[in-house]
Amino acid sequence: MSSTDTSDPAQARTAASAAPVSNFTFAALSTAMGAIVLIASEIWLAALATIWAADGVLGLSVTGDIILAAILLPLAIWATWMTVKLAINAEMDPDNAG
Repeated sequence: MSSTDTSDPAQARTAASAAPVSNFTFAALSTAMGAIVLIASEIWLAALATIWAADGVLGLSVTGDIILAAILLPLAIWATWMTVKLAINAEMDPDNAG
């Protein structure tokens, strides 16, 4: 038996499991986009509402608003990016197919 023979079932399973699974269909894309839009809008509305509320309660000037935005907006960007990554990964998971 040569070393390139793939008639061994264990080698065939290993080769099959090494191949990437591409099951990104239109339904998966639309489901992921729906989750991304819903959750990202909540993230950004919460960030902007926090800046607005802090400005009203603390009486911040424009400089204070910019500083607060510089603190909160990178967190909102990170949370949105993680939402995109996790939604796409969840839809690409073969266990989610159905």
